[in-house]
Amino acid sequence: MVPGAKERPVQEFLNTLFYRPLAHLVVLFLLRTPVRPHHLVLFHTGLVLVAAWLLLQGEDLLAALLLQLKTVLDNADGQLARLRGEVTEFGRYLDTGMDFLGNLALFLALGLRTGFLEKALLAFLVFTLVQSYDFNLERLYRLSRGLPLPEGPRDPETPWLRLFRGLYALLFAPRTGPLLPWSAS
Repeated sequence: MVPGAKERPVQEFLNTLFYRPLAHLVVLFLLRTPVRPHHLVLFHTGLVLVAAWLLLQGEDLLAALLLQLKTVLDNADGQLARLRGEVTEFGRYLDTGMDFLGNLALFLALGLRTGFLEKALLAFLVFTLVQSYDFNLERLYRLSRGLPLPEGPRDPETPWLRLFRGLYALLFAPRTGPLLPWSAS
């Protein structure tokens, strides 16, 4: 397992073999720099927004390459936070909120480019629900096997924290059972 990578009950094939190891190389490079995990989150969100714009322009290959880089950096932000001991509640929620924004931008770009905006927005909704179910299934898996649920620090209350915590709760509200704890990404 890559140092700093989040433990999961089930590993994603490409993530384990490709994205996490590449992200770890990025993290090793960034460990002694002033770059913070939230800087990576904002940067990879910018990459997704540029990729969405490129999709609108018909630049599919460049958009696809930027999305691959985004995936590496999305893995790196959490690894960097864990290795530096900088995991925060706000960071977790910010990462999820920015991923949501990026996904929305991509689906909007695809809908606008193809002329099927309603279908793209429906696909975005289904995609978001699938992510929510995946999130909750991991927690149900842990609970059913008596495994601990990941917990993280609580940050001081701010308006931004409340906003992103609310978005997180909306996106990942459990489909069954009580609200389950969050974990650092």
